[in-house]
Amino acid sequence: MPELPEVENTRRYLVEAGLVGRSFTRATIGWARSLRTPAIEDFVLDLPGQRVTEVGRRGKYLLVGLDSGDTLILHLGMTGGLRIFPQAEQADPMVRHHFSLDDGRELRFHDPRKFGHLWLTKDWAATLPSFGPEPLEPDFTADVVGERLRGRNAPLKAILLEQSIIAGLGNLYADESLYLSGLHPLRPASDLTPVETQRLRDSIVQCLTAALEMYD
Repeated sequence: MPELPEVENTRRYLVEAGLVGRSFTRATIGWARSLRTPAIEDFVLDLPGQRVTEVGRRGKYLLVGLDSGDTLILHLGMTGGLRIFPQAEQADPMVRHHFSLDDGRELRFHDPRKFGHLWLTKDWAATLPSFGPEPLEPDFTADVVGERLRGRNAPLKAILLEQSIIAGLGNLYADESLYLSGLHPLRPASDLTPVETQRLRDSIVQCLTAALEMYD
């Protein structure tokens, strides 16, 4: 499943491909169950005409800001991906959703297993679950990690997978972080010493940064 580095890489790709500043002219939803809100009829009517003002990310979610104040939220599911192609280029049959742009291209949501999701909402923060700190931000310190783990007796790996504790980690990078830090995944989260907490924080940042550099 795409985790923070894969989603961040997709965000950077969309920015570099020039999505910001483009307007949607048409939305074609090929798998209705992907759409969480609004109803499909409202989605395909409301998105066209809206211009992209920014492409952001929170945890494993992409946040496409629009000039109306709406946000198009995309979650890639287990095997999803987003790429921009000329509209005239034939699409892969695993592309579930097509978003035509005003420059003759289209944003395509490739989703073989149909686990991806879409939202079009005025308030993305109220739409999505709560998130913990972003681990690649400067304020992600060992003190912050210690505060998030304090009083939590569940196994360390289970805690790391909770998006409300630390945003963006899944099985792959939780396992890698624990391996690098030399911490057992079944260790109670609240049991870490300050030195171990620092080691865990550094390992999380190290493995996420290394993963991002592989895409550069």
